[in-house]
Amino acid sequence: MPKTEKAEEPPKPTTPEVAKAPDKPSEGTPEYQPPMVAKPSELKRWAQKMGDRAQTAEQKLSERDRRIREMESKPSESVDVKALTDELANTKKRLEEYEGELKVTRYERSGEYKDNYEKPYQDTVKKAYRKVAELVIREPVKGSDLDEHGKPTQFNEREATPADLDAVYYAGNPMARRNKAKELFGEDWQSATALCDQIREKQEAALEAVQANKGKAQEYEQQQTAQQKMLEEGRNRMFGEAIKAITDKYKDLFGEREGDSTWNDNLHKGRSMADLAYSDRKGLNPQQNAILDAQVHARISGFPALLHEYQNVKSQLAAKDKEIAELRGSAPGKGTPAAPKTEEPSNLTMDQAFDKFVP
Repeated sequence: MPKTEKAEEPPKPTTPEVAKAPDKPSEGTPEYQPPMVAKPSELKRWAQKMGDRAQTAEQKLSERDRRIREMESKPSESVDVKALTDELANTKKRLEEYEGELKVTRYERSGEYKDNYEKPYQDTVKKAYRKVAELVIREPVKGSDLDEHGKPTQFNEREATPADLDAVYYAGNPMARRNKAKELFGEDWQSATALCDQIREKQEAALEAVQANKGKAQEYEQQQTAQQKMLEEGRNRMFGEAIKAITDKYKDLFGEREGDSTWNDNLHKGRSMADLAYSDRKGLNPQQNAILDAQVHARISGFPALLHEYQNVKSQLAAKDKEIAELRGSAPGKGTPAAPKTEEPSNLTMDQAFDKFVP
């Protein structure tokens, strides 16, 4: 019988998919790429946003073009090449002086030492560590048979390492180093000791260079000490001469007064404080140092105002004394008119103003 074919079922109605909101652009996806699936309103907003960005970009580009044309139209500003050259020369000079000082005080920190001794030593060590890998270490097998001299007859071989070379290098005296090399490297012991000798040669050259410069360092330190002493003596001499000049110029402020013990005692108290402030301050703890500095700062900062007030009072007293003397010398009821006041010139130079307010 012929097979009967089943009647095809009608297709089921499909439900239309709801448009999904566009996904946020993943990392690496340009923001200007339009969403693949979106509603018309969303596409419109995206297009408007991209339009605004494009307009902003065009404005920035136009501004940059304008600035470029403006810079091209103006002559280039002159650069003070001489000032830059002088600054570079001064910097180079300071570096050379610093390098020269290192050469005689801490030679092992100088560039000359690093280039001529430290770098060759390090290069030699690196090369020796590379070469030792070509050698073979023979290690006796645990529990192996011994020969007539009591030495093992069976060995395991492996590639030598930098640690094996270090064991030979730091073994001690030359005899100990040879024995250690024979123990580890066997037939290759001479190659191992040769690598150690190359390293030791560079190390000894560096140590000899440092030792040779110790004499120069001592001589340099002596010169620096003598120069510092001369500078200190010169400074102290100028300091003393300056104090004497100021004291002589303003004796009524800084000089002793005959018969005035109160003034003289206070003057000596102030001098003691000043001497302590400008001494080495040995024996003072941090708190005492801070108090002393504060006292000196406060008194120095207040001195110009006090001096000005003192001079005004002194001037007023002098004017009153003069007025009293004129009244005593004149007839009754008749006074001599006071002389017109002369204003002090205000066009003082900087030196004059400093000398006036800060003796």
